[in-house]
Amino acid sequence: MDTALVFVKTEKGHEEIDRRTYHLNFKHRTALIVVDGVSNAELLLPKIPGDGVSLLEELWRDGFIAPSTGEPANVVSKASPPAAETESATFDLEAMKRSAVKAIEAILGPNGESLAIAIERAKTRADFVAQAEKTREIVRAMGGQRRADEFWSKTGL
Repeated sequence: MDTALVFVKTEKGHEEIDRRTYHLNFKHRTALIVVDGVSNAELLLPKIPGDGVSLLEELWRDGFIAPSTGEPANVVSKASPPAAETESATFDLEAMKRSAVKAIEAILGPNGESLAIAIERAKTRADFVAQAEKTREIVRAMGGQRRADEFWSKTGL
């Protein structure tokens, strides 16, 4: 696979993220989540557990992702990023979402699935923080203060 390729989620990929229709395993789902339609495969690989190349190839083969038809992958440099992009350089939203989802799964197991989906849907830092705060309160109600504190510490906020 050419690691300069930029992948986008297909309709099938979005359906899996929103509804878990195809029941992807953790590694495949994580790989699917990090596909953002902007970063090339080379930039995504460090964010994917295990053999990222194989996982991306399998997601591509199975129709969850497809190469972008937009700008070529090698057009990445920008003169000076806007302030929002500068902030996002220190706040890796996808990594934070993965950490929060792992924490939810570890603390609540299958009972936390809807909370994990809500976290995965966050599109901005503000969305993520708001959802993480709601999730912390729900975890507190379901599992007590200790588990709420454990969740919060694992989100990195």
